[in-house]
Amino acid sequence: MEELHYYADLAPAEAFGRLSYVTGCHQGAPQVTELVFIADGAPWIWELVELHFPNAVEILDWYHAAEYVWDVAHTFYGPESPQARAWANACLDNLWHGDVEAVLAAFREHQDDAEHAAKARKAGAYFTTHRHRLRYPEFQAQGYHIGSGTIESGCKRVIGARLKQAGMTWTAQGARQVIKARAMYLSQEWDAFCAQRAPLRRSYGQAA
Repeated sequence: MEELHYYADLAPAEAFGRLSYVTGCHQGAPQVTELVFIADGAPWIWELVELHFPNAVEILDWYHAAEYVWDVAHTFYGPESPQARAWANACLDNLWHGDVEAVLAAFREHQDDAEHAAKARKAGAYFTTHRHRLRYPEFQAQGYHIGSGTIESGCKRVIGARLKQAGMTWTAQGARQVIKARAMYLSQEWDAFCAQRAPLRRSYGQAA
């Protein structure tokens, strides 16, 4: 059974990166032989990964990459059309087998369209930027996940299940305290935290 550890916070990106690094060190990240990050294409995420964990394997989430393919397909061939499905499936098959160049070539075929060229150029730039994170056959051969489903599930479990119930409103500080507490509890760290907190409170003359 996989051991899951959660870290959650509301913080600016730079501060979140430092806190994530400390959490990673606490979990032994500097000592592991294989450290893998899976995320979408947000530049700030990969900037933090490369700053704090420069030796990590970086994987672009398969489903986010596929969304770009489908977006181009629907733009040029119409939503849910047979042509869109055929074009997108061909691109995804190439991507699945590691032929990123074939996908980029498919995008370039549409870059002369006066009305929709920007969409194809955007997708082409996205895939070019993340090319080294699209080595899906290699990643799967190593036994790595290529989708962020476990991460998305963790977000729902730690945050969504508590903060997004009907009728709830939160202050930023209140939400931060709740998600940090839930992350600690669901990581099986709550008892240890409470055991450490009581002596500290007494040492400062406060009631335990």
